[in-house]
Amino acid sequence: MEQRVKQTRVESLMTARQVAEFLQVSVCTIGRWSRKGALKFYRVGGRGDMRYRLKDVLSFLEETSSHSGADTTAEKVPVRPNTDRPSVPNRKASRGEKSQLVRNTTRLTAAG
Repeated sequence: MEQRVKQTRVESLMTARQVAEFLQVSVCTIGRWSRKGALKFYRVGGRGDMRYRLKDVLSFLEETSSHSGADTTAEKVPVRPNTDRPSVPNRKASRGEKSQLVRNTTRLTAAG
């Protein structure tokens, strides 16, 4: 007596890291989209890890790409840097950098 087992096609699931690499965004962005409900996911295993179906990722991509081009009539204003004041670095200059800045400033003021 032979038993036949019905074969079903099991779709492979992707991890958040795989989806992030596929969409070229960070893993944190994938998590944020998932928590917001924008990107459908499934919980698997005892820890409840998030997994994604390729079909859901592709439909998410189609939805977001169609929304991104919706506002094509809006006027695009070019962004120009503020030239009223010089840019300030986000860190303190070292002693060597300070002395170099002083030399360059002195040289520029003497030349002008």
